[in-house]
Amino acid sequence: MARTPKQWARGDRWRSPVAVVERSGDKKIGPISATHTSQYSCPTACPFLGSGCYAETTGHQPLTTLRLNSARVTGPIAIARAEAAAVAGLTGRRQLRGHVVGDCRTAAAARIVGASYVAHTARYGKRHWTYTHASATVPLRAWSGAHVVASIHTAKDATRARRHGYQVLALAVDDRHQTHKPYTDTRTGLRVLPCPAQFAPAAGSVAVTCDRCHMCQDPKVTARAGCDAIGFQPDQLAKVQRT
Repeated sequence: MARTPKQWARGDRWRSPVAVVERSGDKKIGPISATHTSQYSCPTACPFLGSGCYAETTGHQPLTTLRLNSARVTGPIAIARAEAAAVAGLTGRRQLRGHVVGDCRTAAAARIVGASYVAHTARYGKRHWTYTHASATVPLRAWSGAHVVASIHTAKDATRARRHGYQVLALAVDDRHQTHKPYTDTRTGLRVLPCPAQFAPAAGSVAVTCDRCHMCQDPKVTARAGCDAIGFQPDQLAKVQRT
């Protein structure tokens, strides 16, 4: 049975459900600004919540997740306002990745957070993007014009996300990518374009990181490749060479 955020909250309570960093040390996303929020901001229907979420299992991220979840503030609107205020305090020197952990589970929260991302880009000219597991209940229009990728798990999820306005979809595949080229996911039947950051770089080349790749930010990329979604293999799997 999936655990709730409350069950992840152990030890001393931290004072804030939000952590926004000027320059992330995450090897996958690269040296960009990033936000982290308590999982109380996440939709309870997310199949990964308390059950294999990247933020609960990978690297040092679980420590941050644990601390955020232990904050006394648990309301989605309060969390959204705290995140928006923290985003407004960034220098704007870097791109912005929203929600390394966290989400906006209500339209009202999405409006607040999305507006802060849009304002960041308008003021500094830096790209922003985030992912959501709430696309079934929170339409893209609720995000105040922010660039949001719908995280999906089934072909039905894809159809519903498209209906709610999402142009870029991120599919969690069950196993290692078959190739770095587009392929058909056998479980869903969806045509996926593998995330290039999940492959080891060739000798002498530089690893692909989110700050160098804008695949998740441009719906034209998957369209040109004839794909339905960008594919993400489980983060626990080791990277392999491009084939």
